[in-house]
Amino acid sequence: MLKSVLRSASVLAMAGSAIALGAAVEPASACGVGTDNCGDTSSSGGTVTITVSGSFVGAGSAGSSGTTTVSLPTPCWYDAGYTGKEYAEWVDSGEAARLWHRTGGIGNYEPHPGYQRYKDDTEGHWYGATCSSATFEDIDDFFEFAEEWFRTHDSVYVEAGGSPPIPPVPGEVLLAAAMEAITVPDPEFVWNPQERSDNGSVVNWPTWFWLDGALPTEGSVTASAGPWSATVELSLTNVEYFSEGAGSVVCEDGGTEWTRSAGESDCTLTFPSPSDAATVEASARWDGSWSYNGAPQGAIDPLTSDWEISFPVYEIGSTVTEFE
Repeated sequence: MLKSVLRSASVLAMAGSAIALGAAVEPASACGVGTDNCGDTSSSGGTVTITVSGSFVGAGSAGSSGTTTVSLPTPCWYDAGYTGKEYAEWVDSGEAARLWHRTGGIGNYEPHPGYQRYKDDTEGHWYGATCSSATFEDIDDFFEFAEEWFRTHDSVYVEAGGSPPIPPVPGEVLLAAAMEAITVPDPEFVWNPQERSDNGSVVNWPTWFWLDGALPTEGSVTASAGPWSATVELSLTNVEYFSEGAGSVVCEDGGTEWTRSAGESDCTLTFPSPSDAATVEASARWDGSWSYNGAPQGAIDPLTSDWEISFPVYEIGSTVTEFE
């Protein structure tokens, strides 16, 4: 297995690119191998800075939108290598072809098309693709991805002052950035009965629970890098209210606000005994889906958020002063 991995790495490296097994990518051990990197000029490589914005970035507060940046590993990128002159000399000397055959290359070594146009340029650089397995759990999946990436991304020459090529950012990397930045809002709630002085409720009577009206129940977050973007759309699915002794109830709509004309609610808890501080916990479930450059990609794993508060529970008594 190791021999086949190294053989694949060598063949792909000699095609003008490099495979790195592990989180760190080191410069090529010999001139012309990997990204053709024999000088000091190279991009940092391996990470991409992604801008994430949306209603659930940060605190997820109602009616607001936040923005942040996230840096994450990317499986493939471009690194600067030889100058135009260095590369032309390396090819024309025959060293490129010799190294190609020594490392198992099949057929003739094919230099970068048009390399002779830059044979006297000492400031511009060839940029070659580099891929790292750091973001992959399965090495076979990594090689499949890397081979396709090398097949579709030729080395690019960038003259002095030009912008280095920006590789496509996979949807999964953008999704990871979006998920890292998301903070779904806590399910702050209101209840009734609620005594005016200390917000207490009463025993043996259904206490209604519902979400604070300022809480958003849906939102979205978009992670962007250049022309590539991934959007996560979320909506509140349900809220579970729980209190020791009173049990729990799951409310798909988060609960119905109590009014004198509201009728009934299926989102209630009944406290069986008085308490100086009964704690009620709320756990909200958020479901969502994501898209890449506008194309639907499917569902994401559910997100949850929690909030709790304590208040007294009173026993209401009455005194009979007259009986007939």
